[in-house]
Amino acid sequence: MRRAAPSLRVVRAGVRLGRDVALPGGLLLSVGLAGGLRPDAAPGTVVVPTEVALDDARYRCDERWSGALEAAAKRLGLAVLRAPLITTERMVTGAARKPLAAQGYAAVDTETGYLAARGAAVAAVRVLLDTPQRELSPRWLHPASALLDPRTWGDAIWLVRNAPRYARRAAEVLASALADLDVDPQV
Repeated sequence: MRRAAPSLRVVRAGVRLGRDVALPGGLLLSVGLAGGLRPDAAPGTVVVPTEVALDDARYRCDERWSGALEAAAKRLGLAVLRAPLITTERMVTGAARKPLAAQGYAAVDTETGYLAARGAAVAAVRVLLDTPQRELSPRWLHPASALLDPRTWGDAIWLVRNAPRYARRAAEVLASALADLDVDPQV
């Protein structure tokens, strides 16, 4: 993110957006990876949510920024989904994806809803890493254990190849969207 948009202030928060992370004011952009919930979306698909959910609350995403992010992804020739995103406390795998997809969610992450719940105006660009067609083992709920388990080594190799590439894709979409807007958000 810092290379793609050096003028932005980047707050690196990570999984579940720790409660001790100080957030700047203003619009916040959530940029990163997500798990796909729909069987028709492949890894690498860009998700620009229309809204984000956390627990029973739903928060609308900033339409101006969301529109710019969608246009940027399309300009870059990427597949884009505009649909709701849900934030959960942990990775969602296997059969747990279906009920969330049935509720209309396209993707799941572990951060964006926490931003919105803290009262921030948000927009997001997430790239699908794992999907129902390219499922990661539930063993990855505990990454340290997963790395020691030979049954997950195929996943580890796939993650090493694709997670950085997809994270760069999310950053490239944001950098392209910045060219369309004259306001700098906090990331």
